[in-house]
Amino acid sequence: MPEYIAPNYQTVNMRKNNQGAITLTKNPHLYERSKHIDVYYHYIRDLAEKGKLIIKYIPTINMPTNGLTKPLARTAFERFRS
Repeated sequence: MPEYIAPNYQTVNMRKNNQGAITLTKNPHLYERSKHIDVYYHYIRDLAEKGKLIIKYIPTINMPTNGLTKPLARTAFERFRS
């Protein structure tokens, strides 16, 4: 199981399956195309810039929450159940 809090207890390791959202937090040059997004959501980018949040990609099939929020095929259900 991955560690979600870094050893320094100051950084959160977040896993996302939305590559567009990840890119938006890491690339400040996308601002012109995303300036319509509410300031509230730019807080995530600020946390990432300060090193308090690390966002990494995880494929949808490996998302643990899928076992709780979506209908699953039998093999996926058994994998999440175990």
